[in-house]
Order: sequence, then C-alpha cells, then structure tokens
Amino acid sequence: MGRFDAPELVQRWQQLGEYSRIHDDITHMAMSHLNAKRVMDLCCSTGLLGRRLLDCLKLERVTWVDSSKPAIDAGLAANVIDCKYAYVMRVDRQSLAAFMGIIGRESLTAIVARRCMPELFGYDLQLGRDFAAAIAGAGVTQIFLEGRVPSPNAVNPLSSIDDEVEIFTAHYKDAYRYRNVAVLVKL
Repeated sequence: MGRFDAPELVQRWQQLGEYSRIHDDITHMAMSHLNAKRVMDLCCSTGLLGRRLLDCLKLERVTWVDSSKPAIDAGLAANVIDCKYAYVMRVDRQSLAAFMGIIGRESLTAIVARRCMPELFGYDLQLGRDFAAAIAGAGVTQIFLEGRVPSPNAVNPLSSIDDEVEIFTAHYKDAYRYRNVAVLVKL
C-alpha cells in the first residue's frame, strides 16, 4: 500500500471518525453534484473515499473496486469496506466484460475515481476510450474524476486532469470543475 492508503489514515478514521483531507476536493464535488444513490469507488485502495461518501451523502450503496488485494483486505479488516460489495480486479481488456457485469448487477450510475486514470489507461488510451463507451452504454451518468497534479517531469500520457477528461469526451461532457476534480456528465 502507498501513502494514499496508509494505515494511519484508516486508524484515524477508526479511532476518531475523521476522514483524510486528501479526499476533500472530490468529496466537495460529490456533495454538490452527485445524483446517484449507488456509486462505485474505482481504484478504492482501503476504501476511505467510498466510506466517506456513503456516510456523508447517505448513499444506498458503494461498490469498491481495486486491483490490490492487500489494500482491499485492509479496508475489509478495518470495516471501511462492506465485503458484499468489494471486488479485487484490475480494469484491463481481459476484465472489461466482468467489470461491466459489476456495474449492471449493482445498478451503478456514478463512479468516483481519484488519481487512477494514468495507471489504468495511461499507456493504452484506446482502452480508456473503450471503457468510457462501455460505462456510458451501461448507464453510468456521472463520473467524478480527480486527476493528478500537473508535473513538468510527467512521462505518462495522462499527465493532467485535462488529458484524463479527454478520454471520456465522446460520451461525457466536462460539466463542473473544482481544482483538480472534474465532474463528467453523460451526453
């Protein structure tokens, strides 16, 4: 696990009920613009963002997806993540159909994704575009996307929020921005 899913963040939530400030911007946007009751926390790590949204917005359900079994296990052990809605899965060409099955089965209409598009699609932009088409076709109407802070040393093709948003523009419009968070709404 990395610095954004550090054990001390989970412990602080367990002991004090406090959420990490690293999720403030995307949470702010969700509180202002989310129109869904069932949300996916994509690349959820230990699940703190999804838990915060579940608690603050009184959502019906959050579905957690991450490729790291240790991160999901840590979230499960800390009671951050609900085991009924947790999936260990890497989103790639081989798993896209299974991923879409989760969206359909869970009746998800919104996805929150914090700083993960470069890892998912940075070296396969066509997969990112295929992903956008698939989730739009499955009924996902909103995406809350927090991008990485621009860096002059970035080597990944998705080095800014603008680059990340571009993947989705054939199916979603960039409706709202706050700092490094974009709210995309299905066309």
